[in-house]
Amino acid sequence: MGRFLLICTYAFLALQCSAQVDQAPIPAARPGSIVGTVVDEDGKPVLGSEVSYSVGTEGREASGTSSSNNPNGEFELTQLPLGKVELNAASALSGYGLNNASPYKQTVVLTEANPIAHVRMKVGPKPAMLALTVTDRTSGKAIDGFMIRIIADGGGLSAGTGYFAQTPEGDREVPVSPLSDFLLEVTAKGYKNWFYSNPADPSDPTLHLESGERRAVQVTMQPK
Repeated sequence: MGRFLLICTYAFLALQCSAQVDQAPIPAARPGSIVGTVVDEDGKPVLGSEVSYSVGTEGREASGTSSSNNPNGEFELTQLPLGKVELNAASALSGYGLNNASPYKQTVVLTEANPIAHVRMKVGPKPAMLALTVTDRTSGKAIDGFMIRIIADGGGLSAGTGYFAQTPEGDREVPVSPLSDFLLEVTAKGYKNWFYSNPADPSDPTLHLESGERRAVQVTMQPK
């Protein structure tokens, strides 16, 4: 009888230990990260870059964006799920990524063995350039404080003159994505909004520039 009770006690303890082992939590996978640089077709850093990502693995999906305003075009994405990560780089202020004709994409695979990746994203083609001269229609004097708005299929841009270089002649140079139609609007305090229209066909409001093309646009604004 005593031997029987000893065997039963041993079996009960063995089952308890087995249950405790089965219920032990599985450690979560370490989050991944991507560190990189965005450069243009000449290998120069692209200022003001945005790198968006999307990753879907084991039924989980995640997405987000990292911005870089440092002069080296560097970015960092952290706390990423492991798996295949799709990256897409753009820089509206530098003229990259405002159209669907030139996606700057790269795929990175993060694993438990290699959860950190270093990438170098090269964007292109070379942006086009608008040279804007903005004046008062009545006096002919230059207007310095104005806003520029660009609308394209792949996104838009709205920024003040402080974001764009000024030439010795007083023009504002605005980089734009080439190879796609876009609309241009200029606004200034005390003036009616100005919209671009094709001089050869005033009913056509679209602009289309080739890679590396520079086009001068005269903007005359009507006071309210």
